[in-house]
Amino acid sequence: MASYELATLTSRQLFRKYLRKKAWHWFDWQQNYFVKPNDAISRLPLAGEVHDEDVVEALKHLAHALPERFIDLGANIGLVSMQLAGLVRRIDCVEPNPLVCGVLRINLSLNCSDFTIHEIGLGAADADATLYIPRGNLGGAFISEDNEYSHAQLASKDGYAHYDPSNYLTQPVKIRECAQALRDIVLDVPDSLLIKIDVEGLDALIMRTILEEYLPWIERRRLAMVFESHDHRSAQELAEAVAAHGYGVFGLRIVRSPAMRQPVVRRLIKLFRGERRRLEFVPLAALAGDRSVTNFACCPAAMVDR
Repeated sequence: MASYELATLTSRQLFRKYLRKKAWHWFDWQQNYFVKPNDAISRLPLAGEVHDEDVVEALKHLAHALPERFIDLGANIGLVSMQLAGLVRRIDCVEPNPLVCGVLRINLSLNCSDFTIHEIGLGAADADATLYIPRGNLGGAFISEDNEYSHAQLASKDGYAHYDPSNYLTQPVKIRECAQALRDIVLDVPDSLLIKIDVEGLDALIMRTILEEYLPWIERRRLAMVFESHDHRSAQELAEAVAAHGYGVFGLRIVRSPAMRQPVVRRLIKLFRGERRRLEFVPLAALAGDRSVTNFACCPAAMVDR
């Protein structure tokens, strides 16, 4: 019988393994779902926290007024949709990445009672396209055609110093013309629509189409959107387009207390005193170009003030 010497584990490695095992055993701190441990969007959930917490908390707040239908455009593996499962009656997920749709279906099945997955991308016209998927961030997948971000911006969003095709997996995907796809999703005319948009550079195209196709919901103030805008251009354009309907565009920001800069002191104070958190809807004009805010909500001002 052959045997082979394995690498020696240090005391630090053994201690970390012990803590991990005990933490999973002692604390029931997570929903039941599947993640890729070293993926960018999975790191926080694996530690019992929430990825894109400002997006999730804003959607939860808006779901109290708009509980009928949640449409998740760019659903990835469903981490956001799962948080809305108990607050909305039905969920529609749009996700073109074939590498994650299987996991998305598992996660929604474990957490949601009424959902539909649309395995398509949205674009200016029906087409076959290539999806570029960052190896360390499956949620950052993008399509080059009609993309409002440059390759340098897309690479920077995914933590790369420059654009290099070798950093990406590629998959062929089906693109549906945005307006027709949105019509197909809401054939049953729900009373309200809550929409999350995270489509890596096609946000402006999709938001313009939503304003055209879902105008009756906007006129009745029964629609809200939460979306990503790194350069704030699409946020500014949307704010100008919806102002006449009594809507505003607000930057999303979670303020934490204590808010000390020294991370070690802050962690110690949190450990003994806890941490207070507050979700802020900041008017676009009040942001004064603050690029640290990248997530926004478009909704009637009354929903923010309630």
